[in-house]
Amino acid sequence: MLPSLRTVSRAALGALLIAGAGAWIAPTVRAEARFHLRLVKSEPTKGDTVASPKVLRLWFSERATLAVTSVKLKGADGKDVELAKPTFTGDTKQPVEAAVTGALGAGVYSLSYKTASKDMHPITGEFTFVVR
Repeated sequence: MLPSLRTVSRAALGALLIAGAGAWIAPTVRAEARFHLRLVKSEPTKGDTVASPKVLRLWFSERATLAVTSVKLKGADGKDVELAKPTFTGDTKQPVEAAVTGALGAGVYSLSYKTASKDMHPITGEFTFVVR
């Protein structure tokens, strides 16, 4: 027995509504994500091999809220490396900076950060670099 035209029409209408909602929501989510705070550059960079850095620098896509910003560094042994409190001039073209208080020995280091934009949308990230 074949389904009635009314049943087929309802199913087709439902499928169209779901597809239409998805087509409307997906670009909105992508556009919103594009405007949230994100890391755009760092010194050292992810995977970089460098001499012992004196300062760690993080550039964000918009102004970071310094009051909730933290930068942490762990050595290959898993121990925290002492860093100065992060600083930021407030200009988005300038980085958040955290001075390294001592020389870093050779090895792999893990840099992690946490901050938020002015609307307090939090972001976190982590990457490694190598000191030669």
